[in-house]
Amino acid sequence: LVTAYNFSLNHSLPQGLVTINKFDGSSPALASSTTGGKILIHTPHSKDEMDPVLGLKGKDIQYLNVNKDVVCLSGGQLNPTIDRDLLMIGSKTNLLVYDVNENSDVFDKEVEDGINCMLFAKDFNPAFPLVLTGGNLSLTGFDISSDDQFWTVTGDVANTMEILDFDLDQEKELLVGSDDYSIRVYKGEELIFDINEESKIQFLSKIQNTSFAYSLNNGSLGVYSGSQQKWNKRVDNKISALLGVDYDMDGSCQLMV
Repeated sequence: LVTAYNFSLNHSLPQGLVTINKFDGSSPALASSTTGGKILIHTPHSKDEMDPVLGLKGKDIQYLNVNKDVVCLSGGQLNPTIDRDLLMIGSKTNLLVYDVNENSDVFDKEVEDGINCMLFAKDFNPAFPLVLTGGNLSLTGFDISSDDQFWTVTGDVANTMEILDFDLDQEKELLVGSDDYSIRVYKGEELIFDINEESKIQFLSKIQNTSFAYSLNNGSLGVYSGSQQKWNKRVDNKISALLGVDYDMDGSCQLMV
């Protein structure tokens, strides 16, 4: 294995508040929340001269002052008319969409129900991409104009979301994990299935086709294929992330924890 690149910063990076996107439309860049309501944006493919102390080039690192505590971070091509990703920043009360390439806000929207989790959804709505926010009692989807094109009620505080074809109908459904131990499945704004677990839902992650993994606050994790549970296990270590990936390149995805 060869390291692609590495760098060090005088900041702690909060768990889960990191995203990698192509903010210029071609080169991957890393964005992460730091302390003090700031977002760090690292672009390792710039052509500036290298700093001999930090090992970073002059404009490799830039900071965006949000002046709010960041609770979730995502990115994606929310504007279908431009060929680059936008940065999406969720605080407890607001959704900020930022154009890194143009160094400008796209919109800063107050979300009445608050934001606990966020997901960029390119193909959940067939008409246009959305950024979905999960709040204390509801789910909302915003388009590039900050208009809410999706809204529905959920039973409790939403902690995590994922999108996949749950029922094999060639359409994407929205999965939401919440504080009341439930994984809810929505087709559009309609609740079509409810899975009850034994603790608060921590993470959801698509593995392949209809399969997804989940983890709970009590250390349990497992895998469902549609509505059927295929596997579960209790672990002693704290779970910090779930990822479905074809690690051994055999055409079938494995679960990395």
